[in-house]
Amino acid sequence: MAIDIQSAAWARSPREPSPARQTFRCQRRVAYLESTLTIDDALVVQATGSFTIFTPRADIFRAYLVCDPDEPLVTAWIPDDDWRTIVANAPIVSVDLLVRYDGGLVFGKRQNEPVKGWWFLPGGRVHKGETRTEAVHRVAREELGIEVDIVESLGAFEHFYDTSDVEGVDTKHYLANGYVVDVTDGELTTDEQHSDLRVFESASDPLHDHIRDYLVVAESLPAWP
Repeated sequence: MAIDIQSAAWARSPREPSPARQTFRCQRRVAYLESTLTIDDALVVQATGSFTIFTPRADIFRAYLVCDPDEPLVTAWIPDDDWRTIVANAPIVSVDLLVRYDGGLVFGKRQNEPVKGWWFLPGGRVHKGETRTEAVHRVAREELGIEVDIVESLGAFEHFYDTSDVEGVDTKHYLANGYVVDVTDGELTTDEQHSDLRVFESASDPLHDHIRDYLVVAESLPAWP
């Protein structure tokens, strides 16, 4: 199979917290990554199918990914104006993770809307060219710092919110896909979306209805309501 080096560059958005983080990936798979990547003072974290750049600078960086030439490079970042249009007019396909850990489930205390201030499930949107199961592994890695195995797929759920984290848009609509997962490697770490992570051995009080809906159908979580 022919291998081609493709590249992408990004300028950190003014609203992205520092240190900036951006994930690049091939649409379906990566043949291999270059053994070493040096991007000024950036720290590159390599993962299967993608790599993530952390940097305290707002410059434009160029990163190189080795891909099948038929699988063009895509970036996860959507410009603010485009994202506002999407949120205002279309549902967002996402994954939510019910992470089994130390006899309980991992909840994160949300720092942004929707569900700001709630103990909620870690999750994130599915990127173009990414399967839902690939998204599960990426979200676990990026948001929690862990590797996981998928135990159970809970199906798709409609999540409607009357709040939003996007300026000028009052509501948000997710087509959310729930997955029960087990941790196989790594230590839990928080990201910018959560002020804290906690393992609950029983349901949090209050428990959000969207989480309750997952628990009702989860056969791999018989002890939960």
